[in-house]
Amino acid sequence: MTLVLPLVSTGNVPQLTVDLILHSFNDDFHFIEDLDSKYLHPFVGPLDHTLTSTISEPQSQLYSNASTKKYSSALELFTNQDQSIYIIQQRTPIIQGYLNNFIQEVIIPLITNYKISTVSILDSYGAFDNNIITSLNKTDNNNISNISIGNCDVNSINNIVENFDQSLNLKYDSNSTLHYTTQFFQFNKTSPIQEISTNQSIFKITYHLLNNINIANTSSLNEINYFNVLVHEGDNSLDAKYIIKRCLPQILNEKYSILEDSQFKIPISWKGVYGMGEVPSSIEEGIYI
Repeated sequence: MTLVLPLVSTGNVPQLTVDLILHSFNDDFHFIEDLDSKYLHPFVGPLDHTLTSTISEPQSQLYSNASTKKYSSALELFTNQDQSIYIIQQRTPIIQGYLNNFIQEVIIPLITNYKISTVSILDSYGAFDNNIITSLNKTDNNNISNISIGNCDVNSINNIVENFDQSLNLKYDSNSTLHYTTQFFQFNKTSPIQEISTNQSIFKITYHLLNNINIANTSSLNEINYFNVLVHEGDNSLDAKYIIKRCLPQILNEKYSILEDSQFKIPISWKGVYGMGEVPSSIEEGIYI
C-alpha cells in the first residue's frame, strides 16, 4: 500500500504533480473523503476537471462517486484501490506549530487504517532556499540531476527517536550554518541533495512520523521515499511533468509507465493561473501569454 503526500513548497510543484497524476489517470482514481483540515490554512474552491470536459458533463471520474460534493477542500484523499495507492491532495500549508498534531491525528490514522507500507513525499525548492544543503562538490557534476531521490528504510532505524542526538549524529555545515543528518535518507548518487538539514520540512515530518509510529506501535510502514526537485518561481507546470516523466513508477509503483506529453490531461484550474497561450518569442509579440 502506497500513500502519496505532497508538501506545500516552492512553486506548488508537488500539488501540480498530484493534479497531473489524478487527472491523467482519472479512470483509475476516485475521491474518497475530505480529510480533517483544521491544522491547515482554510481553503475552498470549485471541483476541478480536465480541460476537455465540462461541469455538466465531466469526463473526469475523480468525483463521480461523491454526488453531494460541490467544492474542493484543503485536504482530500483519492485512491486507486486496484493498485493499492492512496493520494492526498494538500492545497494549503500546515499552520505553524501544528505539524505534530497534523501527523498524529491525520496521517498516522491513514497509515494505520489502510495498512500503508510506503509513503512517497513530494517536495520542491528554489536556488535561494536557505534551508537546503546541496552537495554538488561531492558528486560527479556531469551526471548531476535536478531531482533528489532519497529512501528511508523505517525498519533499519532503531530507537532513533528515543536516542535523538546520538542516533541522528547531527553535523554542522559551516557554509550554510545549518545542522544536518544523513541518517534519515539514503540519496542516489545523482542527487544534488545528500543531507537533510534540521530546518527542512522533510526532516520535521519524518521525525514526527517515526515518533508517532513508535508511540502508536504501527508496524505496517516499511519505507519513506522522498522526491525533491529544484525549480524556479513562475509557471511550474513543466516541472510537474518532468517529475512524472522521471519518477512516476517510483512515486506510485512499477505498474505505472512514464507518460508522454500527449498523454497528460490538464486540469481546468491551470488555465486561470498561468494562461494557455504560446510563450512570446520576441518583444513585438508582447510580454503576456
